[in-house]
Amino acid sequence: MLPTSSSSSLDTATTIEDRVTLAVRQMLLSGEFVPGQKIGEVAIADRLGVSRMPVRRALAVLERDGLVTAEPNRGAFAARFTVKQVTDARALRGALEGMAARLVAEMGLRPSLRRDLEIMLEEGDRLFAAGDFSASVAAAYRSLNCRFHTAIVVGADNKPLLMAYEANNRLPLASPEAIAVDLSNLNAISQTLRETQVDHHRIVTALKSGQGSRAEALLREHTQTAIEAFLKYADRLDELDPKALPGLRLVVG
Repeated sequence: MLPTSSSSSLDTATTIEDRVTLAVRQMLLSGEFVPGQKIGEVAIADRLGVSRMPVRRALAVLERDGLVTAEPNRGAFAARFTVKQVTDARALRGALEGMAARLVAEMGLRPSLRRDLEIMLEEGDRLFAAGDFSASVAAAYRSLNCRFHTAIVVGADNKPLLMAYEANNRLPLASPEAIAVDLSNLNAISQTLRETQVDHHRIVTALKSGQGSRAEALLREHTQTAIEAFLKYADRLDELDPKALPGLRLVVG
């Protein structure tokens, strides 16, 4: 049957096709399918308790998103992604976030967004203040990082920009929540995330000061740092946490 997940995306899906699409996307990003594996319409339909038609339409949507490839007379297959495609998607995210930050600064930081960003900075500071860094703290910060970046993009009030951002984030490891870290080395993770938090403070300072060009540059540099961190693991992706990096199993190097 269709999942009854508490995730906001599933809860807000309004049609069977939406829910099937989200369910199959979760299967792909959670690693249930390896790159190149055939995705059987009948098996998925039986599992979700639906007919084949919404599954077929869902696979067409996921093909447009880049997570599925279709071959005439053969069916749909889980897509393969290269490290370059991951870094390209991350670079694009940095460009989009940079543009958003510039627009936010040039329009003037709205009081509501200013308050939200300040609250998120305080949350991040508290996570590190206790000094007891753990995998759960890393997970909490990944979620916070995603909220921070998304708030800036939404705050730009530019629908085409937001649409492009959301489409890009659907690719494996492209989202700001996908921070490449090795959970076996908590000291290294702590240092990486502390540096991320320092960057966030600098970005908010630029936004408050109305420094559009500086805010844009900071976001781009911030993303480039994340790309370089990911590339350190390019030859040993199996050391990364697949739960923290949705779509990791679709990356083949």
